Amino acid sequence: MNGAGGLLTEIFGRRLKVRIGNLITALIAIAITWSANIYEIIAYASKAFVAYYALQSGQAFLSAWRQRRYLQATLFLAATAIALAVILFATPVEV
Repeated sequence: MNGAGGLLTEIFGRRLKVRIGNLITALIAIAITWSANIYEIIAYASKAFVAYYALQSGQAFLSAWRQRRYLQATLFLAATAIALAVILFATPVEV
């Protein structure tokens, strides 16, 4: 919560207090919790983590490619493709 409030403060150029950022974060979290199934929320969070890892793999691919490490670049590209497939095709579990 503090991390999200701090990020909002930074995004708004310190014109927004951290306490207000925390309040906004809490209100958004409450709205998401009330409007979605718990399994959907977990699926969204999981997809967000996978998106982060996809970005990391993409950066690693570019770095390996620029250094002419083509085998590593291929593996990082495959990891990126798998992460993107998970984001596109993953569905929440049903009870």
